[in-house]
Amino acid sequence: MTPISFQLPSLTLRGWHCGHGLGNTTLALHGWLDNANTWSQLAPRLNREVIAIDVRGHGHSDWAGDAYHIWDSVLDVHALIAQIGGPVHLLGHSMGAGILGLYAGAFPEDVRSLNLVEGFGPWMEPSLSPRAQLRRAAKQHLNAKTPRPYPSLDVAAQVRASKGVTPVTAEAIMPVVERGMREDAAGFHWRADPWLSLPSPLKMESHQIESCLRAIECPVKIALGEHGMLNPSPMLSERLGWVPQAETRMFSGDHHLHLYPQAATEIAHWFTQPYALVE
Repeated sequence: MTPISFQLPSLTLRGWHCGHGLGNTTLALHGWLDNANTWSQLAPRLNREVIAIDVRGHGHSDWAGDAYHIWDSVLDVHALIAQIGGPVHLLGHSMGAGILGLYAGAFPEDVRSLNLVEGFGPWMEPSLSPRAQLRRAAKQHLNAKTPRPYPSLDVAAQVRASKGVTPVTAEAIMPVVERGMREDAAGFHWRADPWLSLPSPLKMESHQIESCLRAIECPVKIALGEHGMLNPSPMLSERLGWVPQAETRMFSGDHHLHLYPQAATEIAHWFTQPYALVE
């Protein structure tokens, strides 16, 4: 895995790449509070050039230093593909699947295929109104606290493993922890911008997400964990109705199933197989 960086108009994004292109470059985005190392198991198994990026505010990429919105990262992806040269395959997990789902609909000419793990479009909280979201964000931003350091990477991995949307083993999440932390005299600190842990003032609503997802033209595959956060999911079922060519497949594992070697092998094999024909 070779380090790589991209200078965008307002910040620098960093990550790594592996494999060879041959017209099959894959741009990969991780989930919330993870980083490019979420693809350490899956990427080498794809037999393509994979460019795995730390999303703004995460890992080694620059901080925005302000509230984060998913549409900011859609603009980042457009700038990345302009530098990489498209069209490309897209690979996303969770938040990354949200970003890339929007992008595939907004810029279908840039996308060869959309391969997702545990996600399809941005996560929604239907019961939370825009007014309530604004109030919650304003209050939490005002009372934000500085995270405490960890005494070791092992302790950080144990804590991270227990605090995801579903449990993950400390061993599986360790590559993400190793890339995601820095050490000083006080201990180990997350590199991620603390603002990421605060709610966005506004989120996209269902009709806005629908307008993007319905415009996706490329083949779509979505890998789901048997014990992930989308089994079952009425939200996912609705979105699959908007994109008739989307295929789903269930694999053994949790929300981070792609970090386990066996699941990563099976998912990579499926992602690189021909797509089903859509009538």
